[in-house]
Amino acid sequence: MTKLARITLVHIGGGTKEVELLSVENGAALVWWPTAGPYALDLETGRMLERGCGQWQLSPEELERVRDVVRPKRIGPVAPTGQWYRASGEALCKTCWRFFREHPYDTTDLDAGDQPFLHVLCDGARVKL
Repeated sequence: MTKLARITLVHIGGGTKEVELLSVENGAALVWWPTAGPYALDLETGRMLERGCGQWQLSPEELERVRDVVRPKRIGPVAPTGQWYRASGEALCKTCWRFFREHPYDTTDLDAGDQPFLHVLCDGARVKL
């Protein structure tokens, strides 16, 4: 199996452990624990999902680095001008797991004050928060 990256988990009681990031699917990462085999890691919280491993997690910086490793580039064209929908800024993108509000603005559609108001998601959808 291809290894995507070597990442460092932090124990909440102190200490670190290096593991291999193997794959990502449905918001979870599969990591290889050197002495115990494969384990799942939640990419929203950075915590291990397996029973007994909840004390291990990624630091915020390491979680962002993992997201950058697995974040695909935009997978679809930007929706045509005039096509958009409303959403919460707290909603998570199904492609990169970032909040909608963290996506770039579309500078082609401006509001009455000549300011951008739509965010472009990874799949090309345009949303008003």
